Amino acid sequence: MGPGVRPVAKSTLSHHLKVLREAGVTQTRQEGTRCYVTLRRETLDARFPGLCRRCCPQPSPATSENT
Repeated sequence: MGPGVRPVAKSTLSHHLKVLREAGVTQTRQEGTRCYVTLRRETLDARFPGLCRRCCPQPSPATSENT
């Protein structure tokens, strides 16, 4: 988990991810036993211009998911 992320119950996480997915804010992809959730930036930018740029900056290319 990244900095500032607090542990939550699996049921709570599942519920919130479902709400975000149904709202079109995220996209979920399953590979084997893992689920990958990504933010649908284009959708958010269309609905709320500038929001992603202000609160959800894209990770730099040097940042690795495996660290």
